[in-house]
Amino acid sequence: MKPLIGLTSYYVEAAEMGRNHIRGSYDQDYLMTSVDYANSVERAGGLPVVLPSTENHEAICDYVQRLDGLLLTGGEDIYPSYYGQPIKRGLGWCAPKRDRFEWLLLEEAIKQDKPILGICRGMQLINVFYGGTLFQDLNQMDFTTIEHSCSNIPRYVGCHDVEIYVNTHLYNMLQKGRLVVNSKHHQSVDALGEGLVISAKSLDGVIEGIEDPTKNFLVAVQWHPEMMSEKEVIQRTIFDGFVKKCRKR
Repeated sequence: MKPLIGLTSYYVEAAEMGRNHIRGSYDQDYLMTSVDYANSVERAGGLPVVLPSTENHEAICDYVQRLDGLLLTGGEDIYPSYYGQPIKRGLGWCAPKRDRFEWLLLEEAIKQDKPILGICRGMQLINVFYGGTLFQDLNQMDFTTIEHSCSNIPRYVGCHDVEIYVNTHLYNMLQKGRLVVNSKHHQSVDALGEGLVISAKSLDGVIEGIEDPTKNFLVAVQWHPEMMSEKEVIQRTIFDGFVKKCRKR
């Protein structure tokens, strides 16, 4: 039987969509996620299922109990109060309902020791959950000249190199010390969460991978391997390693 992998989704308020969106009624809220995540999980042998945001704790516990693994997807900025900061210049759109749901979901998944893969926002959420902080907008910082948002090129095209650290889950999956990755973020990890280790950095020092070495599998990356995995075999190994751990559950 294929392992069941939960994918978190955007919580999109009707006000975000405007009156001219192409589906449903103009006053409806939506949940959505990129099919790239589902395709990548399915390609690796998993069975993806999209999870709607809820604050019902019983439902969240039930989700995690039934799942073999959890994929925390990319998306909106995390509200800065979660890491003890005021709103600063450059903060993007936040979705408090999604923040609350994913916080409880991650807490329960860690408690049940389910394999967890975080991508982009998912990595940032993991870092904040462990007590770390974020740069709210890299464009306001003066330590890098690398473009990390790269919105003007196809999603599957690499933007910059990252160095992969040995003796990490990420290195063991990729078997490479350097990798060209895409980049679709304007925030990044600042202070590292307690108990986490860095598994990858870009050449300007931006943290691109983190993990908890004490867990069976809790790995996160800042880039978007799901966008590259159809064309880049090396990116598939991240999902292969994740689903393999989920299958062992």
